[in-house]
Amino acid sequence: MLRIKQKEHGVVDLLSAFGILRLVTPECLLDFKRRYPEIDFYHRECPDKQVERWFLSGEGNVAFSLAPCDEKLYDVSELASFPVKLLVNKKHRLSKKSSVLIQDLEGEPLYIESREFKIHDMIVDKCREAGFEPNIMFETSGFSLCHKMVRENKGISVTVDFVSDDMGHEDMVLIPFSDGIYEWKICMLTRKNEVIGNGVDIFQRHVKEWLDKIQIGSITR
Repeated sequence: MLRIKQKEHGVVDLLSAFGILRLVTPECLLDFKRRYPEIDFYHRECPDKQVERWFLSGEGNVAFSLAPCDEKLYDVSELASFPVKLLVNKKHRLSKKSSVLIQDLEGEPLYIESREFKIHDMIVDKCREAGFEPNIMFETSGFSLCHKMVRENKGISVTVDFVSDDMGHEDMVLIPFSDGIYEWKICMLTRKNEVIGNGVDIFQRHVKEWLDKIQIGSITR
């Protein structure tokens, strides 16, 4: 019955990976609910990989996740992309560098999101390709604790600009990697060959229009 309602009467059941609503903004969702009160709206947040496990099992009818996403299973719309950068305290020996290599992480105490996050796989895989295991001190459930530990100069981490800007980083430095592509790409997913329904179609347009307005400055994130 829920699937019939989703397709015919307007239900948006959003699954979102942690961190993405910082970009899309809660106000985007609130504005959607205000403008379309006839559409039932639900949302849940969880780590990237959990989003895709739930979505694959049939939960939700639209998802925000991080690339890479299986384009054989999903219709994928890229919403935004940000370079992943190294985050260090200003007192750290790497803080004066204009760019870093993955080898610069070798031996350094690293605070990073858990294995449920794709950014974890990206960094660990690149370290292994360079011939070493990262010195992971702690795996967290989000960016906040990573920033705290770097602020206290207890180690290093990786993050993206807009997250770091939100949290404040006056005691820290963001340094780009210069030895390859380190990308945090946000995508919106629906299932291939599934009729998404009017509610999801309207929601997708709303999100894209909202992000366009942020981009041109008519909405402040």
